[in-house]
Amino acid sequence: MSNLLNGIAAALTSAVSRNRVQGSGSAQDENNYTFPERFMRLCCYYGMSIQRTINTAVRKTKRVVRPVRRRAVRGIKNAVVLPMKETAAELSEISADLRKTKTRIEVARRIGVMAAARERIVVTAATAAKHKTFLGNIVNIALPILSLAVLAVVVLSLVNTNYALAVECDGVVVGYIGEESAYTGAAQMVEERVLSTSPEFKSTLTPTYKLAAVNKNEPLSNSQEICENILFNSDNVSEAYGFFINGKLLAAIESEGDMNFILDEFLNKYKSGNATNATTTFVQSTEVVKGLYSSDIIMDSAAFKNEISTEKLQSQLYTVKSGDTISKLTKRYSMTEERLYEMNEGLMEDGLKKGQSILIEKEMPVLEVKSVSTRYFNQSIAYGSTNIVDKTKYKDYKKLKTAGVKGTKKITQEITYVDGVEVSRKNVKSEVVKEAVDEVWIVGSKARPTTTKKKTNYGSSSKIGNQGSKTPIKGSGTFTWPVPGVRGISSYYGQRWGKMHKGIDISGGGVSGRTIVAADAGKVVTSKYHSSYGYYIVIKHNNTYSTLYAHCSKLLVKAGTYVSKGQAIGKVGSTGNSTGPHLHFEVHVNGSHRNPLNYL
Repeated sequence: MSNLLNGIAAALTSAVSRNRVQGSGSAQDENNYTFPERFMRLCCYYGMSIQRTINTAVRKTKRVVRPVRRRAVRGIKNAVVLPMKETAAELSEISADLRKTKTRIEVARRIGVMAAARERIVVTAATAAKHKTFLGNIVNIALPILSLAVLAVVVLSLVNTNYALAVECDGVVVGYIGEESAYTGAAQMVEERVLSTSPEFKSTLTPTYKLAAVNKNEPLSNSQEICENILFNSDNVSEAYGFFINGKLLAAIESEGDMNFILDEFLNKYKSGNATNATTTFVQSTEVVKGLYSSDIIMDSAAFKNEISTEKLQSQLYTVKSGDTISKLTKRYSMTEERLYEMNEGLMEDGLKKGQSILIEKEMPVLEVKSVSTRYFNQSIAYGSTNIVDKTKYKDYKKLKTAGVKGTKKITQEITYVDGVEVSRKNVKSEVVKEAVDEVWIVGSKARPTTTKKKTNYGSSSKIGNQGSKTPIKGSGTFTWPVPGVRGISSYYGQRWGKMHKGIDISGGGVSGRTIVAADAGKVVTSKYHSSYGYYIVIKHNNTYSTLYAHCSKLLVKAGTYVSKGQAIGKVGSTGNSTGPHLHFEVHVNGSHRNPLNYL
């Protein structure tokens, strides 16, 4: 490698030397060089050309930059360095002058405070006069800078400033608005929030407006904020907890804990004694709202408890029923006829019509409570009857082969009360615990040649038939289901619509026209029409029990006759004061009505 480099260097040196001696040479001279010599000669030529070009560019750049640099250095020196040196020298001189006069001030201080003050003023004035040119230059420089700073602050302030109406109520600014409608809405909200106010408080709602500058980035006040500020700055309102019923404020107290305790106690009062699983809720929509309220309506706990327990006159719709009269309605709801006519325009001229809706007024609790309790009880399942025909026996032959056994089912019943009065009762679950066993009878089918069939009157057009026997039959005290094949109950025994429902209503699909049978043997003591019961029957079974069957479409037995257990006595209908086809069935024990489900 070293030999190669030495060879290249020798060839380069020889080529350069020959080029200097011979000049550019001819094409013939050029052919005398070897290839390495020609290559090195070419590299040398271009390298020297590049170097020469770079040197020329550097020299030209220096000629241009050198005066600019000198001027820049000179300018910085004249504009910054020299003024700073002169300023430092001037400040140093001022400091020296002040130090020189310090002795004079100390001497003057020994004479007195006033002499020291005069001497300080004289020294300061003398120093300022001596250096007035320097101080003037400082002022000339500082004032434009200060003016620019003030201008920038003003411009920024104008850019970030907006103008609005400042609303003052009773001398206090309650908000900033863009238009008066915001305050109008706030005043309406105040009137809704504060139910009872004094004239002084109402006078504070008269606003005054002033134009005011506000920060552009801060939002203006809305009606809600202005309302809260008005109430907050008023001496006639206080912070409390309001109790609202259906969106209307009833009363307010200061302690939320006392309010919740009173309301819980009020609810628990309506729980049924035996129904430990009863749930109680308010019928109306209630809400407890914390806020500012008029001092006039804020009451103590005892007054609040009394307020929610009172009754007030309230109007409600009533549907006129058969038998209703003006005198009956006014007596039932403790109203005067004048008040009833006043609430119902045209009632005096047109009178009452069945099915008509009218307004009545009655005392109702301010706060109604709904209580829902669950009741569990066992109910008997009636057994059926099956006949086995014995062709060797006569038709009047009947013998019990297998006694019937009642079944048992567990009923889960949900009972709803409003203010302690039962309004509905429904079975939510029925589970058979024990299946019923049908009774089996052996009956004859052979006709006796000497007997004739007794004619009965079923085809009479009269509503009351003549089926029944004159032969006394005494009841057993056990009852069968009065409408075979129909098990539905639309209304149970107990309180209903504010009064006692003395029996059960048996209904279901296709119940109209179904046969009604006697629940037990006995004597028919009543078989006639009644304005409320419609066509009804009363059967006395013995000295203890009797049963009633109401709203029949047809009666098949007459009073004074006797019937056997399971004998047809009527047809299901909807006569009298009835809402639809069903059998109203009652059980009486020693003259007092009882729950039929406990005896069927």
